[in-house]
Amino acid sequence: MTRVLPLAAVCIALLLAGCGAPVADTSTPAPTSPTTDNPTQSTHSATTAATTPETPAETTTQSVTAPADGDYPPGVTAAGVENASRLLAAHQTTIVERGAYTVSQTTIDGVVRGEPFGIVSQSVVQFAPNGSRVRWTNTGANTIGNETTVQDARYYANRTAVATRAVQDANVSVNERNRSDLYDRVLRNAATQQRVLQSTLTSAEFAVAGVEERNGTTVTTLVAENGTYDADRPVTAFSATLELSESGRVLSFTRTRTLRTDLSTEHHRTTVTWRPVVLPVSPPAWTPWRQ
Repeated sequence: MTRVLPLAAVCIALLLAGCGAPVADTSTPAPTSPTTDNPTQSTHSATTAATTPETPAETTTQSVTAPADGDYPPGVTAAGVENASRLLAAHQTTIVERGAYTVSQTTIDGVVRGEPFGIVSQSVVQFAPNGSRVRWTNTGANTIGNETTVQDARYYANRTAVATRAVQDANVSVNERNRSDLYDRVLRNAATQQRVLQSTLTSAEFAVAGVEERNGTTVTTLVAENGTYDADRPVTAFSATLELSESGRVLSFTRTRTLRTDLSTEHHRTTVTWRPVVLPVSPPAWTPWRQ
């Protein structure tokens, strides 16, 4: 049995609570191209993949000598993350000022009270510099037993207004509202994934795993394995990897967790990548605007 539910209110509540996805504890389901406006449904067995508007340039890497502490990204030293707040502030500043194309994917599977479940979700954000234009597709599918709930929420924002698209029982509704401070925070967090990064960086000890020159950028890799994780439920396995540019901008993030209680076992995997945004960020066909 498959049901389609609206996501606009759910996305806002979860993002402000520290979650970057439409479902459960996720950052985000069915793969949806940022330039395609037809909803894509997903099931637990679906494979997620992001379609990007640009062709990636060939990556060249070269190991470099570990820099002095002052030459690491903000908040990072040779010993690892020394000041998570400083690093997060640098990441957010560069994303907001320069814009970003952010793809976040999460898969969760496990058993709750003896019943298997699965979640697959994806968020694709095109965030123009300073958030002047934002295009966001947030989709997901939850499967419990033989019932699947498909979720689909889409947003397009200019400087003053936000258009939202929701699906319920195969009916599509489009609404327009003012771009409030609430929407500003939600859209900014969707692009920066600030809350997911903060919960991870402040819950584990990260060490520098390597420094390399990649296409003219010095990239620092941070890793944490089986670090302590401050969560509501016990985390029995944990690992995370971040790649940073010298400015502190996070280039990629991967986190895996296993959570166990007497009633449930959950396996979480979240990946996020940030790339330069392709301009202009144009309205999708479903919006009431054409500029």
